[in-house]
Amino acid sequence: MTDQEKKEALGAYRAAVREGERLGEEIQLWRARAERMTASVRLAPAGRSGRRSLEEAVEEIDGLMRRLGAQQRALVRERLGLERAVEAVGDRRLQELLRLRYVEGMSFEAIAERMGYSVRQTLRLHAAALEQVQPGCH
Repeated sequence: MTDQEKKEALGAYRAAVREGERLGEEIQLWRARAERMTASVRLAPAGRSGRRSLEEAVEEIDGLMRRLGAQQRALVRERLGLERAVEAVGDRRLQELLRLRYVEGMSFEAIAERMGYSVRQTLRLHAAALEQVQPGCH
């Protein structure tokens, strides 16, 4: 497994987190839309209704909630795999670096500051950590 493939495998958790956040935001947008539709249905004169639009919004929210649930289950699996890969690295500071980068999503600059290293040293440590990540890291 190349270093790039290892980075992509380790980065899958952050990608799953971002997708979960995106789905959550989309659900909020549909809920807001449904609330506006509900208000307009109450204010609509007799015979005119946004009922179908409201039903569509509820159906969309329901579908998104199912997708979000599946995404959250996948996120848990990714997190567990990522933790196993990080724990398999022998050096505690390399584990910390991998957690900060791939679990917390921190930049190398922020990691360097947090760990008290230069950015260059942090990049060298990251390379050393990647060497210890096992193929099929999670």
